Amino acid sequence: MSLSRRQFGKAALASAALTTTGVVGSPRAAWAANTAYVFAYFTESPNQSAADYGLHLAVSRDGLNWTPLNQDNPVVTPTAGITDAEYNGLVSRWGLPNWVRLKSYNLPDYFVRHANRVGRIDPYPFDPYREQLWRMVPGPADSAGVSFESVSVPGNYLRHSNCTIRLDPDDGSSAFRADATFHRVAGLADGGWSSFRSCNFPTHHLRRQGYALRIDPITSSSSVADRQDATFRVTS
Repeated sequence: MSLSRRQFGKAALASAALTTTGVVGSPRAAWAANTAYVFAYFTESPNQSAADYGLHLAVSRDGLNWTPLNQDNPVVTPTAGITDAEYNGLVSRWGLPNWVRLKSYNLPDYFVRHANRVGRIDPYPFDPYREQLWRMVPGPADSAGVSFESVSVPGNYLRHSNCTIRLDPDDGSSAFRADATFHRVAGLADGGWSSFRSCNFPTHHLRRQGYALRIDPITSSSSVADRQDATFRVTS
C-alpha cells in the first residue's frame, strides 16, 4: 500500500484517533471490556542511515508494555513528496527555524553544544536540549564570516580562547569579535558538509578532539582523521 505524504498524515491522525476513541461504532460496554492502546510511530537512526518513515503501529493493554504489529514493519509507507507550492505554503504559514545545529561528520549522532560554558559534542538526545541550538549570525569581526550565538543563553557566543572553544558573552572587545568569527568553507572531509576556519588564526579550523571543541591548524593535506574531526553538517 502506498500513500502520498498528505494521505499518509491523514492515516497517522486516524490511528491516533483510534487510541482515544476505540473502534468506531462499538457499544460502550464492549469497548470498556476490551480497552487497548494503539501507538503510531516512526523509526530513525541517529545518523539517518537506517531511517524508516513508514507508519508503524504497536498495541498495549496497559500503556507500558507494547507489541509491534506487522512484525515491526511499516503498515503504510509514503511514496510521494510534497510539491514546491505545498512546501512554500507551509513555510509561509509557519516559518523556518531561526536556529541551526552542527552535526559531527565522523560521530554523526553527536551535536555541538555548550555545557558549563565549554564547547563540546555529545550524542543526542540530551538535556537541556537547547544547548545544541545556535543562531548563525554574521561575524562581528567580518560580516562575510559567521558567529554562533547560543539560543539558550542569548548574547553569548562560541569563541576560541587559547585554542579551546568556550561560550562567552560579547564584551565588545576587538579580541572577542575576532575570536568569535569563523569563515564557513567546504568540508575538509566532504565538500557537501562544512568546515569553519578561524578569522584571526586563518590556518586553524574548528574541530573536535575527543568530545571537546577547539581550533587547530588543519589543511587539505592533513590526516583523514583530522579532516573528519573538522567537518560538520549545518542542520535543523
